Amino acid sequence: MTTVLLTGGENLVSLVLAKSLHSKGVTVLTSSSERGASSFSKYSRKDYICQDYVSEEKEYIEKIQEILTHHDGQDIIIIPTGREIYAIAKNLDRFPGIKIPIKSYDNLTTVGHKEKLTQLAKELGIQTPKSRKINSKRSIEQILESNEQLNFPLMIKPINEAGGDGIQVVSDKQDLEKKIEITSNEFGFPFLVQEYIPGGDYCVTCLYKEGELQTMMTYRNLAQFPPKTGMGCLSLAVTRNRNPEIGEMEKAVKKICDHLEWHGVAEFDFRYDPDEQKSYLLEGNPRIWGNINLSVKSGVDYPYLLYCLAADKELNTDFNIKSGTIDCHYLSGISINDPKVMLFYLVKLPGFMKKMVKKTYHLIFS
Repeated sequence: MTTVLLTGGENLVSLVLAKSLHSKGVTVLTSSSERGASSFSKYSRKDYICQDYVSEEKEYIEKIQEILTHHDGQDIIIIPTGREIYAIAKNLDRFPGIKIPIKSYDNLTTVGHKEKLTQLAKELGIQTPKSRKINSKRSIEQILESNEQLNFPLMIKPINEAGGDGIQVVSDKQDLEKKIEITSNEFGFPFLVQEYIPGGDYCVTCLYKEGELQTMMTYRNLAQFPPKTGMGCLSLAVTRNRNPEIGEMEKAVKKICDHLEWHGVAEFDFRYDPDEQKSYLLEGNPRIWGNINLSVKSGVDYPYLLYCLAADKELNTDFNIKSGTIDCHYLSGISINDPKVMLFYLVKLPGFMKKMVKKTYHLIFS
């Protein structure tokens, strides 16, 4: 019988995967760098505590190997659910005979590294916001003095961070100098300065098998936390027949993943400017995304599809995406972001509160 080890068990994403796989009769194990979402879940048969995958990568990999020795004789699949995917991808040769739905470390970093993805997008003719790489304080002066000066407002983006970490909106030159100082102190160099594109945020998700597209699903973020720069905290599933603007985004994602001969899942963030009627690729995520629960609710069970991909089972992608499905990734940003969104929920308060109590109950006791 096949057993799945979900790494990154400290995050909520792992809980969604564990629940999906458990419901299909798959035995689930989890590993975490600290006690978290899946540590006490009924969906995980056992949770293992590991070292930090960044500061203690060697020890982390050795711990994963040790976990596997406890399950000798079983058919094991490893599915990374968080940023530990980079450490595992870098050490794929340390897991002979273990199925892991990743092609290579180089592929992951091409999508996950903002500068590399922007460069690839330009080569493939995909629209991205104008941006400049900041390597030092001298680079800032050169940008401000350049004839090809970027237009305010701007965004500052650490190159390797995720989930909106470190992203700031800049309104003018004085604000730029101040926030670059903050960013360089917290994240160091290099980072990107990028023109801010107005409009709506869209996320295109996909599953590939050895360079061939298997399925794709897109959602729109209705609210973000922190506002304007953070990850989506309230999202809506969309389809081409109701939202034709996503057509170009999905074509762009296919172009990138076809070029990389992608294997596994990925998610790409876009901004759509309704005035220009143009979409801009912002960044990529070479792993399971934060609002995976929305994908599952809308009919695309990526956790089970990813399991089938790794286990060489038939991929059943004959389903209809439920356009209009809504999911709250977390509540903290809703009222801060958009009072209209909060009003929408207040109108439906009785049913909404019932759902949230039920969600909280399952989160605690599952």
